[in-house]
Amino acid sequence: MIITKIVSLLISAVMGFGTLTFPGMQSLPDMFTTLLFGMPVTQNSVNEEYRKDIDYSSLGFFDSTSAFAKNKLVLILDPSAGFFQRYSLFAREGLKALGWCTPVDLYVVSDYFSSAADMIAECERLEENDEVLMAAPLTVSEMSDCLTPDDPFDNNPGPRAGWDELSPALNNWWLESIDARQAWDYLPLIKKTTVGIVDSGVNAEHPDLAGLISFPNSKQQRRNRPGDHGTHVPGIVSAIQNNAEGICGVFPGAPIVYQDWMPDEDQRWNDEISLIFSLVNEVKAGAKVINYSVGKSNSVPEDSSSLSVRTFMFDGYLYSYAVAAMLGRGYEFLVLEAAGNGNGGGSRIDAVNAGLFAAVHSGYIFTGLHRVSKDDIINHIMLVGAAQNDFNGKYTQAYFSNVGPYVEIAAPGVQVFSCAADGTYRYMSGTSMATPVVTAVAAMLFGINPSFTAKEVKDILVSSSDKVAVANKTADYMGSYELNDLPMVNAKLAVEKALLLTNPGMKRVEGACEEAANGTAVYAGKQYTVLSDGSYSFLAGADETDEITFLDADGNPVTSGSGDSGQDVPEDGPDTPPEGGDTGPDDDTVTEPGD
Repeated sequence: MIITKIVSLLISAVMGFGTLTFPGMQSLPDMFTTLLFGMPVTQNSVNEEYRKDIDYSSLGFFDSTSAFAKNKLVLILDPSAGFFQRYSLFAREGLKALGWCTPVDLYVVSDYFSSAADMIAECERLEENDEVLMAAPLTVSEMSDCLTPDDPFDNNPGPRAGWDELSPALNNWWLESIDARQAWDYLPLIKKTTVGIVDSGVNAEHPDLAGLISFPNSKQQRRNRPGDHGTHVPGIVSAIQNNAEGICGVFPGAPIVYQDWMPDEDQRWNDEISLIFSLVNEVKAGAKVINYSVGKSNSVPEDSSSLSVRTFMFDGYLYSYAVAAMLGRGYEFLVLEAAGNGNGGGSRIDAVNAGLFAAVHSGYIFTGLHRVSKDDIINHIMLVGAAQNDFNGKYTQAYFSNVGPYVEIAAPGVQVFSCAADGTYRYMSGTSMATPVVTAVAAMLFGINPSFTAKEVKDILVSSSDKVAVANKTADYMGSYELNDLPMVNAKLAVEKALLLTNPGMKRVEGACEEAANGTAVYAGKQYTVLSDGSYSFLAGADETDEITFLDADGNPVTSGSGDSGQDVPEDGPDTPPEGGDTGPDDDTVTEPGD
């Protein structure tokens, strides 16, 4: 045992020196050891080849909607186990490494069992090995985008009469409702932050996304198959501003690293740990916020309100460990997952049934040997519900949006207008649409202060709301939790709070100029949005001074008929700054889709 540890350390040291000395050779050590021993030597390798032969004939079933591969297992190994310890484990157990995600110590190995009981017994037996922290089935399911596909798409909404944040309506209501236009006033102060999106395939050449999409590697780029859902979601996040095309995203121009989570071509079932692989790839690629508009709550039968305990256990343990392992390696990130759109019959249920990262809230949390607490893991996960527009500045949680104590925030999720796979635009509804709204705002906060923790970003998002999505007590609901109101995300207030926390000397300038309604206030050479009632409110640098001038909605100078003022803001900033304006572009508003 001592000899194998010494040899393992020597190999690791030599390989590590090679990769540090010759960065372009980073994959060569893994190619070498994989060829000779069937597994990598570095702690930075991902291989998903195991996915190719997952088909119906290789599945065993827990129930009608949840299955496992009869010829594969997932092993989480002790991070301190050396290369030859892992190799010796596989050799004496007769296992073969089929795939791996070494940053989270995960291996997919060959094995075979004829029943679920035999599989569970095999997992328990393998866990008796010192090198194995956890053995689990390779679960597969028919997961789905968190979309409400039967929601009617309005292809001819009629003319759009400018912007009105005080009464959001029609095809840019979702941007108006979160005060996005005022948040855009601060874009010069916000660094571009990489956003990770794991979805069902994107049209990376869409006119409003061109140049924004990258992939973790060439293999992920090749397996990307564009779809409407997978193009709609990134459009909500970062569609290009001021390009005279379609729409503008919440965080326009934010770079996106993208992965298609869907099964490979001609596959019906999807292995669930591929979403763990995607987390690792996204975080390694620099994503600070990762959007998962996907879940499994609609696989819950229509007469049931919950996934099986087995599913919660497998998902909770595996996904919590993935988060713990990446945190243990020094990464900081926030996972946002859609709360889900009800069970198989459309009835709302507890959002923990979205599974994946949401399942961590079921209490099944595994951190392994990483010095990460359960609270740390929960603080890096956020569930998002969908809100519908009741007009006149009022909102209700959508009839399909899952509920429960772990849904922390709501965002527009009904009739959201964004990019489509064919290069045009369309409406979609679902918690899938609400989640990227919050994702984009979270990315803006990291862009203001990259040193923010995920918990700090979550706290800002939740505490910077000035309106609520009222609990929907009329739609079908199967569950025992009380239905509660949710804070609506507000991009302007969240950005302003982050700016105040980072630059406490900033001051607020506010007032009204009716003649400049829906126009612009110009202060210290910068432009800020004036709302439809003529009011404005924005943050300026402590040392910035100037007379405020105004432009009307057509860009013509106007004279204010009322006073304006500048005042200092308390050092810690207000929890809910006064309603008001920051400016956004007066072109690139949401255009209408064709017939």
